Amino acid sequence: MERTKLRSGDLLISVTADLGRIGVIPENFPRAFMSQHVALVRLKHEQVTPEYVAYSLLSTQGQIQFHKLNDAGAKAGMNLQNVRKLKFPWQPLEQQRKAVEMLKLFESALELAKKHLENQRQLKTKLLNSVLSSN
Repeated sequence: MERTKLRSGDLLISVTADLGRIGVIPENFPRAFMSQHVALVRLKHEQVTPEYVAYSLLSTQGQIQFHKLNDAGAKAGMNLQNVRKLKFPWQPLEQQRKAVEMLKLFESALELAKKHLENQRQLKTKLLNSVLSSN
């Protein structure tokens, strides 16, 4: 069980069904274990940040790799040998950290914009209901 126990900074890659979904285990994550549907990748943190690899694999080029390495049969799937073949663009550690920081800021701004849009949709619905019910 120790081998499948998740640790902070582990990179998880879905290798069945939802092929190419990526996750990084955050600090203080509760005790959990991976399943056979997920590849667990432990990176050398002194060389690469898990978030940088995750973003790279979520990019268009990263997702193309999943498509090409898919052992398509009745359902999507990859084996661990194919996971080892995945590539990502190499950058020095400091540049990786800066890229991750920038992408996280962008994700935060996008989430804020989504919330604002949803609030505007709700306001529109209330306005429509008010206008249409007063006639």
